[in-house]
Amino acid sequence: MSKPEFGNSKIKIVSNMTVDDHVTASCWLNVTDEELAKRMVEYFSDTNNSKINVVIQKRTGEGYNTTKIASFNLFVNTPKETTIEKKVDTNGLLP
Repeated sequence: MSKPEFGNSKIKIVSNMTVDDHVTASCWLNVTDEELAKRMVEYFSDTNNSKINVVIQKRTGEGYNTTKIASFNLFVNTPKETTIEKKVDTNGLLP
C-alpha cells in the first residue's frame, strides 16, 4: 500500500462529537505563490473529477495499526450567486 501525498499525525480534537452530529470540514491553502494557489483552485474546480480526499484514522493498539473513523472529499467553494445561477440555468435541476 502506498502512502498518501500529505499526512498529519497530530490532530487536536477540541470537542466531543458523535456520529449523529453534523460535522463540516474546511481547507485553507497557505501558499505564498498567489498564481499557484489560483491554479490549484482552478484545477480542483474543473470537471476532471480530481478531488482532495481526507481520511481520519485512529491508532488501534501498538505500532501503526489504524482504523478509519471518517472520510470525505473537499470541494472548491463557489460564491452563492454562482450556485444560484447554475440552478436557474438548469431549471432548478442540478446537472
